[in-house]
Amino acid sequence: MNDTSPEIESLFFQMIMKKSGQERMMMGFSMFDMARSQVEAGIRVIIPDADDKVIRKEIFLRFYGHEFSPDVQEKILKRLLEEHPKSLNQKGVVHEPCMPCI
Repeated sequence: MNDTSPEIESLFFQMIMKKSGQERMMMGFSMFDMARSQVEAGIRVIIPDADDKVIRKEIFLRFYGHEFSPDVQEKILKRLLEEHPKSLNQKGVVHEPCMPCI
């Protein structure tokens, strides 16, 4: 469904293209973070006592599960659910593993 008029779509495209590549990339990161937060909140409603491993598994399945066969999903989930040590970044701040790391 597309209920946006071509004129408005063109104006929006022009507005976005006036932004730098870095600004557009940051917008994309922000949108992904928001989507992930919403998915996590939905998981916590369905599985209130979900620990971090369950959350990681369910987020993976919701975002990427349809892209992999059951055999490949199993391999990815095995790796995803392994324990990962926290590390310090260059500024000495504890870094939680990011989605690609987990």
